[in-house]
Amino acid sequence: MTAISMAHAGKPDIKHPDRWFATTNRLRTEGTDHLLAAAEATGVSHVDAQGYASWNGIREGGWVKTEEDPLDLLAGTAAQPGMEAMCHVEDVVLRAGGAVLRYGAFYGPGATDDQVELVRKRQYPLVGKGTGYSS
Repeated sequence: MTAISMAHAGKPDIKHPDRWFATTNRLRTEGTDHLLAAAEATGVSHVDAQGYASWNGIREGGWVKTEEDPLDLLAGTAAQPGMEAMCHVEDVVLRAGGAVLRYGAFYGPGATDDQVELVRKRQYPLVGKGTGYSS
């Protein structure tokens, strides 16, 4: 469940993810809770949910992360509400016996056009001083 299309969230606003992802964060929390309740009520035994793991791995240890590594809440930043929503999805879906699939960035023809445009406009955020890693 997402609302991060131009039609729902407007123009990408990476500097203000708390605003741009607000509806998506609500879908990820309240929507996931409703989905799990409906699954339980109708006897669905397994639910898969979408996670994310491109830039949100905990900044401890090496830069390669596993499914066992926690997500970084990015506390005190505009990204924190989104990270809390992703953690909620992982917590409740896993507790219900389901699976959460952490993906990175999509790639292929057209999949990163919006990111390329942000790079060209010098609006794409850098990791650290430009020496960090992202999925």
